[in-house]
Amino acid sequence: ETYLLSVRIGLMNGTIKPPILTVTNEKLVKVVGQNMEVIYTRQKNEIKDKNGSAIPLAVDQDKLGIALFKNPDTDIVKEIFVNTSIPEFKELSNIDSLGIGVEDLASNNLADILVNLRHNNPEAYNKFLAIIKKLMPYFTSFTEIQAQSTTDPSIKGRFLIVLEEINLKDNLSMQSISAGDIRTLYLIASALNMPDHSTIIIEEIENGIHPKRINDLIDHLDTISNIKSMQIIFTTHSPLVINRLPPAKILFVEKSQEHGTTFELLSETKQILDIKELLEHGGKITDYLNVNNP
Repeated sequence: ETYLLSVRIGLMNGTIKPPILTVTNEKLVKVVGQNMEVIYTRQKNEIKDKNGSAIPLAVDQDKLGIALFKNPDTDIVKEIFVNTSIPEFKELSNIDSLGIGVEDLASNNLADILVNLRHNNPEAYNKFLAIIKKLMPYFTSFTEIQAQSTTDPSIKGRFLIVLEEINLKDNLSMQSISAGDIRTLYLIASALNMPDHSTIIIEEIENGIHPKRINDLIDHLDTISNIKSMQIIFTTHSPLVINRLPPAKILFVEKSQEHGTTFELLSETKQILDIKELLEHGGKITDYLNVNNP
């Protein structure tokens, strides 16, 4: 059996410190073929069955309803929780996640990633070269140089990477490449270097990257994420980026004194029908967001 349990956590009062976390929404569905059969839904402290009828259960605002609601499906899911061991935090590895900030040019890390791909994952390295040649037409190849130092033992085993371009006599070091080029190289190399099912979070993906390149870059990252079953999340202030994405891939973030910061898929907001109508008439998502959320 396959089940999907979704839970939304909120703040009881955004002004209370420390804040009190509560369960605002909860839903358990059973996956049957291509369909999803609702087992129960919860809105705050009210639980309803699959027919929408209220279930007389008193649940705490900071507890999951599945702990109290009993039927054959919830018993199966609870059994999964009982038999799932959560390791101590010190045993968890962060290798499967990567955060990339606005200022992270990471030219030194880029060299290490490329050397690792070239030596340990030639297939991924060749994919990297193919993508970069599309994104950076003047690029031809990388040259790998082992760093040498007679005074610093930490340099031993490290590599430098220089870039070769068409019609350019001398090679370019990482310090000679534009911030946009370095960021492009780093994002693609990191995505290919990460293990399957990992997560990459990127702040302001368009930062320093030419508008003509950003769409192609996102397309390639999207393809990589699908092939490797990865999750790539990025923030953006660029209308160009927002307007090229479908509503189902956009998280709509709002901030208010009453609810604090909230977010939901744009495709699941109450405004989606208005947005779809706007798109059908040639409008853009940002046209709606800018007018209705100044």
